[in-house]
Amino acid sequence: MLRAPLCLLLLLVGCTEPEPAGPAGSVAAAQVSYANAASGLASSNVQDAVDEVVELEDDLEQRISSLETAEASPRVIVCRYVTASLTLDIGATFSHVYTAAECGGTLPDATYVGAIGAFESCTSRLNAVRVMNAGETNGPGVTLRKADENTAACTDAAELTSIYVKR
Repeated sequence: MLRAPLCLLLLLVGCTEPEPAGPAGSVAAAQVSYANAASGLASSNVQDAVDEVVELEDDLEQRISSLETAEASPRVIVCRYVTASLTLDIGATFSHVYTAAECGGTLPDATYVGAIGAFESCTSRLNAVRVMNAGETNGPGVTLRKADENTAACTDAAELTSIYVKR
């Protein structure tokens, strides 16, 4: 991509006149001195300058590739489970493992940590709400435990939202 224009620029700017050598007057690039002050390169001859620019380009391409990969995996993933009928029996546990569709197309992996974002259901009493991370049982997902026997069982619509953040 950038290789040809940068190499041409190096050859046009900062080179000193080479001494003719060989039968056809050709000179090896390593024998052509190079004024490196304006470029910031460490090289003192054209061959080393070209090699240095190629190395810089390779490094740049690798950085761009890693940024594109990082952008492919979001910093925050919101997973949302919605059901028309969630039954929470007294003393029972309910677990749900999220699907990619419930997480905007990307399931959180072990590099994410989850937290409860929202919970709506027919019950007002739970003993526990726990967001499970990838690699844990029922993860990535959420587990609910219904409160003690002093509350009634319920079946109704529910919505559970978990937020996973990249560590």
